[in-house]
Amino acid sequence: MSNKNVIYTVIIGDYDKLHDPEVITPGWDYVCFTDTDKVSNVWQIRRIKLDPDLSNRKLARKVKILYHHFVGEYDTSVYVPGYALIKIDLNIISDLLKPSYNIVALTPNRRKCIYDEAANIIFYTGDPGNRIKKQIDIYRKDGMPIKLGLVAGGLLVRKLGDVASQKHCELWWEEILKHSPRDQISFMYVYWKYNLINYTRWGFRYFNRYFQGEDHHVKDKKHIQKHAAD
Repeated sequence: MSNKNVIYTVIIGDYDKLHDPEVITPGWDYVCFTDTDKVSNVWQIRRIKLDPDLSNRKLARKVKILYHHFVGEYDTSVYVPGYALIKIDLNIISDLLKPSYNIVALTPNRRKCIYDEAANIIFYTGDPGNRIKKQIDIYRKDGMPIKLGLVAGGLLVRKLGDVASQKHCELWWEEILKHSPRDQISFMYVYWKYNLINYTRWGFRYFNRYFQGEDHHVKDKKHIQKHAAD
């Protein structure tokens, strides 16, 4: 490894099409974790084995959240979704992570807190197994306040060696294992509960301009409902 910075993504199954970047930044590695036979002229393909104890979605979340386990050889990491089409110099993105912050995420389009987010998910998916409702009830009983804020996890900028960020992410992953894979909900709970990090957010409109590729391959309603529960 000669580069100190990495942008990475994860695609499990045929959920997303991998796009080669339109803008390639010197000094950065481009890494895709996948269980498929995807090929790329830019992305380094790192094969990952399916885990019988995890759904495909939770396996993807594991790679996304536990960055220090998967790209720990770098100094700075940027996570993006599998469908992202990169159209920006990545140094601009890494510069968003000022010394006073541990993590950069995205600003959600409309929802203001986990309770808004949960209500929206339940409305659109039906919440199979009541997993979101049960999770939110646990957080509410623990005292999680309303209108605390919300992040979207389509972009995550983090430093390797940041102990607070890594501890936050370990606890975040524990919540994913216990509850739903809806990581924007558990991120905020861990942020409130343990007070380990400071985060900042980048506007979704900028993400759409500089990273947006195509939507996920699979869009049918049955898949959406199943995906909500796994």
